[in-house]
Amino acid sequence: MSGSSTTTDTLQFTVNGVAVDLVMTVDSSNGSGTVTAISGSVGDNAVTGLPSSTDYGADNQVSTTAPYVDGEGISFYTADGTEYNVYSDNGTLYLGPPFDEASPASDTSFAVTCFLAGTAIATPEGDRAVETLAIGDVVHTAGGGAASVRWIGRRTLTGHGKTDLNGNRFVDLLPVLPIRIRAGALGDNLPVRDLLLSPCHAIRLDGVLIQAGALVNGNSILRETDPSETFTYYHIELEAHALVRAEGVAAETFVDNVTRMGFDNWAEYQALFPSDQPTAEMDLPRAQSRRQVPDHILHRIETRAALLFSGQKAAA
Repeated sequence: MSGSSTTTDTLQFTVNGVAVDLVMTVDSSNGSGTVTAISGSVGDNAVTGLPSSTDYGADNQVSTTAPYVDGEGISFYTADGTEYNVYSDNGTLYLGPPFDEASPASDTSFAVTCFLAGTAIATPEGDRAVETLAIGDVVHTAGGGAASVRWIGRRTLTGHGKTDLNGNRFVDLLPVLPIRIRAGALGDNLPVRDLLLSPCHAIRLDGVLIQAGALVNGNSILRETDPSETFTYYHIELEAHALVRAEGVAAETFVDNVTRMGFDNWAEYQALFPSDQPTAEMDLPRAQSRRQVPDHILHRIETRAALLFSGQKAAA
């Protein structure tokens, strides 16, 4: 976080009983992150390197603001000459030959997708801090309706974001450090107060779900580089993937994927819903990195930042 554009990302998961353990050097200077070196193993086979070309367009790129690889994924070779592709579908990782259907990964633990404690959530009784909500409480949805809380996920990070209570360690802090959307950054009273949420938590702007980390501009939308020693994220789950009002901004609720296992209270969820089925994601386009955000949205945010926050730029 000292200003270098190069970080080290670790990717570990198991698919069809085969353990995948990758260590990647990522150059984030292009805005989305390019894998420049890779090592590790797939089962008993050592990873020998990246393809010599990038014929697949965005191949070999990862987002450094979310725990997702780009649609084309990360291609690499193993010692037996096999080329693999790791790609993502709504947060679930897949492993297989490039562009082929493959089995989803399991036993994964990636970044959180949550609100920071203290975030005001709109309810019929008025705004409530997210950490005070409980199963069965009713919240307002962004469309003007109301829905009951099905579950509240909780994840506590210590060491200024370096570890969680499950013992997971984060080499790259970009996926876990909170994003601060300053009051008024998105429009009049949007948000009403500073909104703090995790980098891969999406808000809706002009019909697009945009992950908070993709909007960081170092001025009106900032990455917190010096968080508290211990801080806690909370995520609201409803019966369906939906939008709630967080500090006035339409923000997504939790959608079932592999990240659920990273919550402190994952065992509680297993006990409550032992035969649960995955939740379908809303049918809205999603921007996971800055280059995927529509230009007119970025322009509007930058114009507003220049008017409201000129001379207040901070390191992102």
